[in-house]
Amino acid sequence: MLCKDERRRFCRIIFFLLMCAIKGPVQCAQASFLNLGGYLMKIIIAPDSFKGSIEATQICDLLEKNILNKKPNAHIIKMPLGDGGEGTEDAFYTAYPKSFKKEVIIKDLFGRKKSVHYIINGEEAYIETALAVGLDKTRLDVMHSSSEGVGQMILSAQKNGIKRIYLGLGGSGTCDAGTGALAEMGLHFYDAQNNTLKPCGESLESIYKISGEIKNLTQMCEFFAVADVQNPLYGENGAAYVYAPQKGADQQDVQVLDRGLRNFAKVSGYDNVANSSGSGAAGGLGFFIKAYLNAKIISGIDFVLDLYKYDEIDADLIITGEGCIDEQTLYGKTVSGVLRRANGRRVLAICGKTGIGCKNLGCEVVSINPPDEPPEISMKNVIKNLSDFNIDKYL
Repeated sequence: MLCKDERRRFCRIIFFLLMCAIKGPVQCAQASFLNLGGYLMKIIIAPDSFKGSIEATQICDLLEKNILNKKPNAHIIKMPLGDGGEGTEDAFYTAYPKSFKKEVIIKDLFGRKKSVHYIINGEEAYIETALAVGLDKTRLDVMHSSSEGVGQMILSAQKNGIKRIYLGLGGSGTCDAGTGALAEMGLHFYDAQNNTLKPCGESLESIYKISGEIKNLTQMCEFFAVADVQNPLYGENGAAYVYAPQKGADQQDVQVLDRGLRNFAKVSGYDNVANSSGSGAAGGLGFFIKAYLNAKIISGIDFVLDLYKYDEIDADLIITGEGCIDEQTLYGKTVSGVLRRANGRRVLAICGKTGIGCKNLGCEVVSINPPDEPPEISMKNVIKNLSDFNIDKYL
């Protein structure tokens, strides 16, 4: 029995012979017999962003142009990827041609007015929480940041008749376990002296009582959290200890936050959810959406690949990649997910930089940058280097 690649080659040969009979062997030979008709080559371009340098959608466009310059009749399928964080919204928007962006005014993580959007596709919506509460590098203050804007986006989607909401969890500048979002939805938080508390990381430890209710949301909408983070809410592998330092927390802040996350889980009555995988995602937004909205956490990369029907598409080559490919890529999300589900299709991984362990990835790995170019120059030249990359060598 022929394997998948052999069947593909056999079909190409038959097609080539048919074309010879119809158009004549000379014309078909001009399309390159060695490639059995370059116009038949189907290529999936499925990169992650090169973080801090270039977005996945732009990588797709540049590689497509590069390939078509070499093989004008190649069939290109672009799949800009994400894993529940940066870029996942682009994937959702690209996968559904009839989807559109809904603008809404919300509070940012420090209460300032901000215009953001979410994606609507029929009765589904995709909300990228980082647009509301993404890390603000000019003000790293995780103790006082709040997820209020996330709650406002969810309420806006619900008012627009959305029945299924996907929340991408990643890149947040908060660690409030979703109390900000819950406050927008109708909950109130009090300390032991019955004083109203501002929903933020600093106040979690003081929460003694919670009042109010979330009206009708779970009856009217089905919720999904899109993330690959598997951390619990609190503890040494929780949201505070693992992620709060990069959001501006010092050692003392981390301890305060962790105690606060423990306290909120207990007072809320959802301590059983706190230890489940993914509850620590996006500063505890994973806990909020699982406990209060009865959401399922789904793998970010699998969500995106399923959007594109990646497993169903036959291809001669899959081009994936990320900024740096090294031993950590094996334990990462996007590129490893593409490889895990390649199902025998040939994969080429491109990157800006290769590191130790890149040869263990299980596919060909190549840097787009000239070998002697300094990294800081490569970051600036990424568009040029993608455009000039000798892709023909790998087709």
